[in-house]
Amino acid sequence: MKKTFLLTLLILTSLSLVSAGSHCRPLGDDDQWCCDDSGYVICGSTDTCGPNDVWCDNYLSGGKSCNGDKSRCCNDAGSIYAYNFDVCCPATSPYTPDGKWCYTTPQTNSDNWYTRKSECTSTSQTKCQALDFYQCSEDPKYIYMFRFKGATKGQCGVECVNGNDCPAEILGDKFCLDNTALMQNATSYTCDNYKCVQHIQDKLVEACTYKCSDTTCIPKICDENQTKCNTLTNTTEICINNKYVEVQKCNYGCAENGTCKTVINWNYYIYFVAPLVIISILVIILVLYLIRKSKN
Repeated sequence: MKKTFLLTLLILTSLSLVSAGSHCRPLGDDDQWCCDDSGYVICGSTDTCGPNDVWCDNYLSGGKSCNGDKSRCCNDAGSIYAYNFDVCCPATSPYTPDGKWCYTTPQTNSDNWYTRKSECTSTSQTKCQALDFYQCSEDPKYIYMFRFKGATKGQCGVECVNGNDCPAEILGDKFCLDNTALMQNATSYTCDNYKCVQHIQDKLVEACTYKCSDTTCIPKICDENQTKCNTLTNTTEICINNKYVEVQKCNYGCAENGTCKTVINWNYYIYFVAPLVIISILVIILVLYLIRKSKN
């Protein structure tokens, strides 16, 4: 959240403050060099004088608290000099857009040591170099630089980094191929040079054991002209078009080879056929006897 401060730290070049610095520097032979302005102190080993020690510390510390030629520096320790407005902001709120208010984050028209060291002004800023993505980051404090993120999905024309970034496989309609296989349209994607590449192919769903009809595999029930015995209905059956069809009703059951069983009626042979055979033999013997006797 943006925090504002009323700018009260103006650069004072004529204010006399109590300072622990030296106003004069010995030159030898009882001679000395002194600051021209009353109350000013010499800044370290330089030939520059400032209104107080803090001003001198800012002068000696570098460009954060002074203007470009260090002719003007902030009076409070750590304050940040605004080059374009000739004013100072607190160290914790170093940015001013108008020379009146100071903020914690970079503002339009802000011009200080931090902004001149920065490449960007907000963590929402990005840039691309070919397919490489860069994100503005505040690191260290108040220094905003573009940090390399590399190939990033959704940035710099990068659709994917690996296959997981692409759409999942999409299955389409099923269809029969040559009446022997159940197939299905499938659309899949691979990541190639950071782009999702579409692949459309027909996938085998099932190899049908009999045939494929209406996008369904029909299982094989029997071989053509194969016969069997249906013990439930006591009939023989034959396979026609993958379906058993009844052939014959069996009176005495059916055999494993799919034919009806036959039963021998021994009573018929004993009580009917056998007597006829015996009588026939006796008749033949009698006829032969009569013929033989008539010749004698």
